[in-house]
Formats: sequence, C-alpha cells, structure tokens
Amino acid sequence: MDDKNNSLRGYLDNLVNNQNLNFLDVVVNRGGERIFDYGGGFDKSDKKRYFFFSCTKPIVSACVLKLVEEGKLCVETPVSKYLPAFSDAFVIQNGVKRKAGEIKIKHLLTMTSGLSYDYDTEPFREVLAATGGKASTAEICNAFVKTPLLFNSGERFYYGLSFDVLGAVIEKITETPLDEYVKKTIFEPLEMFDSGFTRGDGEAENLKDLYAKTADGKTVKVKNANGLVFTPNYLSGGAGVVSTTEDYMKFADCLTNGGVAANGCRLLKESSVKDMAKNHVGEISVNNGFTCVQGDDYAYGYGVRTRIKPAKFGLPVGEFGWDGAAGAYFFCDLKNRVTVFVGMCLMNWPATFKGEHLKIVEKIYDNLGISKN
Repeated sequence: MDDKNNSLRGYLDNLVNNQNLNFLDVVVNRGGERIFDYGGGFDKSDKKRYFFFSCTKPIVSACVLKLVEEGKLCVETPVSKYLPAFSDAFVIQNGVKRKAGEIKIKHLLTMTSGLSYDYDTEPFREVLAATGGKASTAEICNAFVKTPLLFNSGERFYYGLSFDVLGAVIEKITETPLDEYVKKTIFEPLEMFDSGFTRGDGEAENLKDLYAKTADGKTVKVKNANGLVFTPNYLSGGAGVVSTTEDYMKFADCLTNGGVAANGCRLLKESSVKDMAKNHVGEISVNNGFTCVQGDDYAYGYGVRTRIKPAKFGLPVGEFGWDGAAGAYFFCDLKNRVTVFVGMCLMNWPATFKGEHLKIVEKIYDNLGISKN
C-alpha cells in the first residue's frame, strides 16, 4: 500500500510540475476515515479559505431538501409563489414573444429552468443603476426573467443561474439571509467554522490567490474576485461559498454517509441524499460542454451530476458530485463509501486541465485498492 501511495503522490507531483500549478489539494476518505492526503504547489499548513464557486450548488440543494423534509417547500411549487416576477417569464418562439411555461422549484434544481449564465442584459443593468449597485439577491433574480428564457422549463438542460434563484427562494421562505440560513443549517451543525459566503472581494477577505494559465503555459495571478457576486448585498446560491478543503470535505463526506456527519449530526435523511443523487432529467442530455459533466456517463440530479454508466476502474452508477469555476471538484461514492475532494484555484482550468480530475480519481481507485464493480 505504501508503494501504491507513493505512486499516487508521484503522479500528482508530476501533474503539479507539468501544469505549473500553485495549488492542488487532494483528500480521500473511505468509511469516514482519511486514507489519502496530498498538497502540491503550496504549504499544506496554509489554511486560508478560497473561492468554491459552483461547489456552492450542492450546499444550496441540501438546504432545499432540508426545507422539503420540514414540509416548508415542495419541488412542484411554482417559483412565482415566492418571486412573483417569475409569473411573467417568457420565451421567444419564431420571433414571437410568448408566456413561458411555469418554472417550478424542481426546474431550478435540475438546471432545466431555461435560465442561462448570461446576466449582461438591460434589465440587469437597470436594477444595478436603480439601487446604486446595491441590489439584493431577490431584486437581481427578478431581473433575470425580464429577458427571454432559452426554452420552456423542463425541455432541456442548460447550466445557468437557477441556483442563485433558489437562494432567493430560501430567503423568502425562511425570512433569513441566505448566508445566515446556510450557517445555521449546515455550517454550524457540521462544524464547518471556516466556511461562509463571499461579498466578492478575495483580497479584502484574505482568500487564497486565484491563478490562470497563459498561452505559453505560465501560471499567473489574476484578479482575486468572484464576478458572480454582483453586489455587496447579493448572496449567490450558485457560486458564493468560500471554504477550505477540510471544511467542504465534512459536507461531502456527510452525503457519502447517507446524510450523517462525522460528528454524529444528521443533516439530511438518507432518502433525501438518494433523491439528490437521482437522475431527475431522464433522457435529456447534460453534455453541454461543461467539462466535469463528462459526457454520456452522467445525468443530472438536484445540483449534482450523477453517474448513469459505471466506470471500468470502479466508479459505480450513482456516484455524484460537482465542481467549480476555479477547479474545485468532489464526488461521493455511496457504494464504496468513498469521498474525494480536489481543491484548485485555477480560473481557466478547462482549457488546460480538461479530463485531469477523472484521471486523478482513476489513479486514486487503482492505487488505493478501492473495489471495482
């Protein structure tokens, strides 16, 4: 096992050196116990938080499922019940403006709402101007449906701002700012004391630096900011979490353990975790170019990709997880009770790191002796 462990470390060292990575943090738990821990390109004792971007989505999904468990929310409920502006959502068909079909909570959870990540619109600019750049989450989310949806809800999968809208819905239901609700519901019970929501400025918040690769392969620092946090009052349910590898691993491992955290706290019912990981889009293709969807091997659940074809090296059907704009990546393998988290701070990683996450996972399964299907 030591030789295989060293082989895995050697592979990761080569990856760090060949890719000129400033930060690659890889941890693996099995049965709740740490079986591998690697830090490359940085001092492992550096416990600074960093931007997790879209790894925020599974956390917000867990909050939604918690509200469902408590009887405070139903996935079939129209979004317009909480955000009335959504009753005016529309599409353009054959050049004609038509009222869109009803957007439900489940459409937000599955990225089938018709929303995209195109926020550079006139209504968006208008709400920023009207509020002096201080618009709230709900105010900005209401602006999203003042431009046409890409399609009627439920027709297609398209990766977009759906989880930001879910954050606004959570605020309406709980009458609590999203950051406070997530802190009370997830971060404090799971003892994730280094986790929170960003106001967008990584420099002011003393976060790890962000990097990008240049055309000649060099790694350079880029603006340390989250451009998806649109105002100081905007709490992004799709990209706003800042955390540490160890903190996020507590959440991910909780899911792998059927909703029970290492400290014994039950965050979700096991049935809710299985519902999160269920294929909720059927035959709808999710292969829209987002790298870690990884083609036809995956469908989409509630805020997570979910594997529908087993991998030859051991990932079973039902493995699920997600990733973020700077390369953070995690998955939960309930069958083998394995949780993997990969921490990165590389903004243009799909251009240079495409496919490497899954190669890392394959090396982990091969070198650490995790059972094959």
